[in-house]
Amino acid sequence: MFAKSLDIKTRILGGDSQSVADSINNVGNVNNTLGQHEKALKYYQKSLDIHIRVVGGATTRASPPHTKIWLLCTCVRETKYRQKRWPLT
Repeated sequence: MFAKSLDIKTRILGGDSQSVADSINNVGNVNNTLGQHEKALKYYQKSLDIHIRVVGGATTRASPPHTKIWLLCTCVRETKYRQKRWPLT
């Protein structure tokens, strides 16, 4: 559903829109929830890029996707460390 909304918004508003960036971020949230972290990271990065172009890098509006990228990378890194350190057998 988010992907369809994203497609419609992109066609209507163009690629550089706050609303499009929010929809891209939502698609990232869905992928993250499904455990598709690499895919989620791509969506979060794309959302952040649009936020920075539209709003600017020094505003708090760009913070949500930036924070999600940091949290996702931290989570993935910790998971890989735990799997290496304590493998499930």
